[in-house]
Amino acid sequence: MTDKHRFALALFASASVLALTPQAQAQQVGTSSAVRGEVFLTPAAAPQRRPATPGLGISLSDLVETRAASTLQVLLLDRSTFTVGENASLVIDRFVYDPDRGTGDVAADLARGAFRFVSGRVTRQGTVARIDTPAATIGIRGTFLEGVVGLDAVAAARALGHDVSGCTDPANALFVALRGPAQGPGRGGQITIANRTGSRTLSRANQGVFVGGPDCPIRGARRYEGEARAIIDAALRTAPSGPSAPVSSGVPPGAPPAAGILPSRPGTGVTATPPALVTPVEPPPPPPPPPPPGSGVGQL
Repeated sequence: MTDKHRFALALFASASVLALTPQAQAQQVGTSSAVRGEVFLTPAAAPQRRPATPGLGISLSDLVETRAASTLQVLLLDRSTFTVGENASLVIDRFVYDPDRGTGDVAADLARGAFRFVSGRVTRQGTVARIDTPAATIGIRGTFLEGVVGLDAVAAARALGHDVSGCTDPANALFVALRGPAQGPGRGGQITIANRTGSRTLSRANQGVFVGGPDCPIRGARRYEGEARAIIDAALRTAPSGPSAPVSSGVPPGAPPAAGILPSRPGTGVTATPPALVTPVEPPPPPPPPPPPGSGVGQL
């Protein structure tokens, strides 16, 4: 066997091994579209934590973690947006998307921290996305929701008048609220919260429920407003005392920030209140074709 043949066989063998490695099999599901503060990504294919930066690809089973006063927004391939606030831990467990039919499957695991999810094309076609938390699973159909896992969940629930003195595990408690349909008013959308004790479905905007733990009952829906909303807003777009931490994004200077991450009000360290509905921006339609010659349309 010649040296040339040996080299070709060695190269083929190396390529075959690479094709079987986790690095080569990693499935990208989205991109980090905006970053504030200290955010870290641990790829499932190469478990070595590194800082997250705008434009960084997010793959299936990658671990996303944020520290205090930090936020990350992920833009998924179907145009869903997933924002996590400070001290959060998120993994996208499953993502299947058929762009031709607009169907697929989205599932994520949120162990702690605040979150906001705006449905993209997958759940607008009737498919249910899922977010698993320690206290309950949230099924999502074509809508916009936000919530928090941990101590802030107890604080938000208490602010709405929920009794949190009974069955409550503060580290794993869940508060979640339906903000509105992702497609606009009157277009439907709902979330279903379920655990070992039962389930509850929310289909009216600005309703929130509290779940103290996996074996705790799902408390009745309350109007999501006031202090409870301020708690979630602060966790999602946090700023340290004083000047706000900088937000990095793939957006050119002077352009509006990514959906779900808003600049702070000058001099307050408090972030601006988001609009009642946030949706990913679709590209404008192409211009109409020019009129046929001799038609007289558009001619002087």
